[in-house]
Amino acid sequence: MLLFDDGLFSLDSLKESFADESWSGNLWYRTNVIAPIESPKDLSWLFEIEQEARKLGYVGEVKSYFAHQIINYLDVTRRNRIWRSIQDVPILLIDPKYYLRELGVNIIPGLNNINDYSYSFEIYGVKFQINRSDQMFKKHEELLQELLSQRILIDSPLPDIENAIRNISEHYDVFPGIYDFEPKGILKQLNFKTPRKQIINVVKFSSRVHSAFFELCDRDTINSTMGGLSYFEMDLLFPLSHFFRDLLIQSISRNRYFDEGDPKSTKFIRELINKVKTDLSHDIFGKYFTIPETKIEEIKSEEDIRMRASDVISGIARMIYDSEGIRGLKNRFSYIFFNGHKI
Repeated sequence: MLLFDDGLFSLDSLKESFADESWSGNLWYRTNVIAPIESPKDLSWLFEIEQEARKLGYVGEVKSYFAHQIINYLDVTRRNRIWRSIQDVPILLIDPKYYLRELGVNIIPGLNNINDYSYSFEIYGVKFQINRSDQMFKKHEELLQELLSQRILIDSPLPDIENAIRNISEHYDVFPGIYDFEPKGILKQLNFKTPRKQIINVVKFSSRVHSAFFELCDRDTINSTMGGLSYFEMDLLFPLSHFFRDLLIQSISRNRYFDEGDPKSTKFIRELINKVKTDLSHDIFGKYFTIPETKIEEIKSEEDIRMRASDVISGIARMIYDSEGIRGLKNRFSYIFFNGHKI
C-alpha cells in the first residue's frame, strides 16, 4: 500500500515540492544540502523509520542522524527497500570550500580556538597568510566572501532563468519588465546586513532558487519538454521560445514549500515567480492563457510529513558527503547537483 502524504493529495491537486536543508561544517563556509520532495510521493519508508524509532522509545520528530542509524540497523531486505524508495530524490549540494580551493585559498584552523583561523594563498609562487590579528583581516575576509557569493550566484539557476527569458523575448515581447540577474545586483536586492555572514545566506538562497526552478535545470525535464513539442512548433522560425516557455511554466506551476528560517529568500522567489507568471500570461501568438495560482511559503518541518521526509533525506545525504564525498552520494542517489551542476 502506498502512503501518499497523509492523504493530502488528490488527482486534481497541483504538483507540490517540499524542501528542507541540512548544514555541516563551521565558520562561514558550510556545506548545504537540500532534497526537494515532489508530491505525491510514497512516504511509507518514513513511516517505517518512525515506527522503529517509537519502538526504541524515541519521542518527537525523527532527525536525520537517528534515521540513518535506524536504516543501518534494519535487516538487509528492509534497508535496501528504503534506499530504493529515496534514491530518486534530487540532492542539491553547495560546498563553498570547493570555490575556496578553486581560488587557491586555504583555511588554517586555530590550534586551541576554532574561531582563531587564518587564510593562506599563493600568488606567482609567493605564499601569503592573513591572520585574525592582522589589521586588515576583516576587510580581506569580506572581499573574499563577496567574490565567493558572486561565484555561487553564477552557478545558481539565475543565469538559466535569464537565458530562458532572453530566448522567449528575442522574437516576441512577453517580458516587458527588467530582469537584473547580475550577481552584484542580486546581492544588492537581497541586502544581507552582516557581510561576514553573507556567504551562508547566499548559499541558502541559491539552494532554494535551484529547488524552486529545478525543472529548468533538470536534464530529464528538458529532454521530456523537447520531446513533447509538436512538429508544427518545431518548424517555427523560433521554436526555442516555445521550449523555454514550457520549461518555465513547469517550474512556476507548482506549490513550493520551504522550511522556516529564511523569509528573505522565500520572498524573493515568490516575487520572481509572480513576475514571470504575469509576463508569461500571453504565448508567442498573443493568445491569453491562465497559469495556475501557486503558493511559495515557509512551513515548520514538524507540521508536515513531506517536509520531514526532505529533512531526513537532506541530512542523510549531508552525512554521506561528509564521510564518503561525492562518490558515496553517487552510490546512493541518482540525481546529484554539485555547486549547480549535475554530476
